[in-house]
Amino acid sequence: MKKLLGLLALLKKVISILDNKEKRFFYYLSFAFFFVAIIETFGVVLIIPFIEIASNPEIINTNYQLNLINDFFQFSNTSSFILFLGISYFFYLIFSQAFKAVIMYLQLRFTFSLESSISKRLLESYLRQTYSWFLDKHSGDMGKGVLSEVGETVRYSIIPLLSIISQLFLSIFLVMLIVLVNPLVAISTLLLLFLMYLIIFNKVKNWINSMGINKVKFNKRRYKTVIEAF
Repeated sequence: MKKLLGLLALLKKVISILDNKEKRFFYYLSFAFFFVAIIETFGVVLIIPFIEIASNPEIINTNYQLNLINDFFQFSNTSSFILFLGISYFFYLIFSQAFKAVIMYLQLRFTFSLESSISKRLLESYLRQTYSWFLDKHSGDMGKGVLSEVGETVRYSIIPLLSIISQLFLSIFLVMLIVLVNPLVAISTLLLLFLMYLIIFNKVKNWINSMGINKVKFNKRRYKTVIEAF
């Protein structure tokens, strides 16, 4: 529960630095991930009956829905019907991957434009300060913030956050699918994944936190050294 609240706090903090146009696009992008999850889950649902039909063509005659499709298109034999299903599934895969590619393009375009926008707003806020404000500030720190830290923030907070939203939708739909097929397997898998997550998170969280602090500190020193050298 504590980790979930932390994630929600991070989401709120990230959204707070976006302007109104960027917030709307962020919500639209999150909503698009919902449809991506539906499309991918539906692709998993379709492959199961296709494999069953290919391995046992007699299902076509015993299954009401398949028999209805077969009669509607009036296939001459079961091989033609199986070929039709295979081609249909192939085109569905092409459509799903094309849709995912478009969403990925929009995500990358959003994150890069966001990096540029935030850097510009940060630089403008610096330039509006009084001369006395700059006296106890190092230009290397400010340059690092505009040129480096903004990019780090976008790459290591907003992009992973969008990925979490995307994978969360997909996980929910896949878990629902597994529960419908085999509830016992679904519960066992969830417990195993949750246990693995706890073990990995507890082992690496302190190390990651320490590395992050050192990264900021040494990056700050790099900018200072270069500017002072010039």
